[in-house]
Amino acid sequence: KNQAGVLSVTNDLVKLTWMRITGQFAIWKMCNVNPAWSIAVPVVQAVAFITYAVSVRELIRAGNIDLSAQGVLWFTNLGDRDHTYILPFLAVSTTYFSIEKGLRRDTTSADSKDDEFLQNRKKSKQVTGTSTGPANSNLGNMIGQLLQSVMILSFPFSSQLPAAVFMYWIPSSVFGILQLSFFRSSIGSKMFLPQQPTDLRNRNLVEIKK
Repeated sequence: KNQAGVLSVTNDLVKLTWMRITGQFAIWKMCNVNPAWSIAVPVVQAVAFITYAVSVRELIRAGNIDLSAQGVLWFTNLGDRDHTYILPFLAVSTTYFSIEKGLRRDTTSADSKDDEFLQNRKKSKQVTGTSTGPANSNLGNMIGQLLQSVMILSFPFSSQLPAAVFMYWIPSSVFGILQLSFFRSSIGSKMFLPQQPTDLRNRNLVEIKK
């Protein structure tokens, strides 16, 4: 009897999961949305960075360029790795924060602006010790968590790269953070930029409440 009940519940969960997946794809098709675009920018940036890092490393190994005295402060030799680990730490930290600001924070802020029903439901979940919600299942949030995990796990390998690589990596991450901060500021909102999907969703929720 118990086994039959467990089997019935399992089948129901499988059906609900399949209905959720098919419904999600139906919504994407109806709205003419391609989820692949969510990862297009990170993939292109990753390819560009890997190409740059490998090219610099191979140029140094082949002796085509001499970067032994082209640096400053504690990293005077750009052809060698940073033995203090300051540069790789700064690179990983700024990239981690850039991902947090660019991908994960959008889903968190959007979830906090949902209707009262979803907010009360989220609070009740937190009281019982389980934290679930739309933001946790959002594609952007999952991609952000994956990229952040990759950044942390890649630190031992990043610390072995020549210091010259970080002359591109760190400024690129800092520029990305500043760019995001600017476009989301009061000045950026007045530059006639298209509304973000989260803004449109929140506006629709307000109209539905009325």
